[in-house]
Amino acid sequence: MKKAILLFAAFLCCLPILAGCAGQTPDVSLTAAVSAVYTKILDPYGESWLDQFDAEKLGVDTSLYTESNVYASSKTSRAAVFAGFSAAEGKADALKDALQKAKENAITAFDGYLPDQYLIAKNAEIKQYGDYCFLIMTEQNETVINALEDFFDGVSVFSGSSQLQQ
Repeated sequence: MKKAILLFAAFLCCLPILAGCAGQTPDVSLTAAVSAVYTKILDPYGESWLDQFDAEKLGVDTSLYTESNVYASSKTSRAAVFAGFSAAEGKADALKDALQKAKENAITAFDGYLPDQYLIAKNAEIKQYGDYCFLIMTEQNETVINALEDFFDGVSVFSGSSQLQQ
């Protein structure tokens, strides 16, 4: 009987690990993920240096996603973009291609114009977490990516907070 209870307890302990291996989008809100990372990492002082825009600003077709949250500079002299999308069913690859095209457009726009912004655009990264795709074009790409990974792993990006509001 003790062995059966121990086996059942071990199985219960493995459930979260097995659930994480399913390859599906974690049960979190795209808006919560983007907003949390933006306010904590990119705009910790509430300066609102990036504005929220529709995804059309990036040239991403609305048929490729069901939800979007885009922060970008309203200044044409700044390459900064932090955008998240929930891919429409079966459209994740096409969405990543569209984000790649947005990155290439930014590289072209700043080539020979503003070298520092050209490097930001050139170093932009496209990341996918389940059905969520992100374009990260900032001076803090690595920090933003680490915060996104923590968020999707269930770790709070807010220091001193044990759980993010999801």
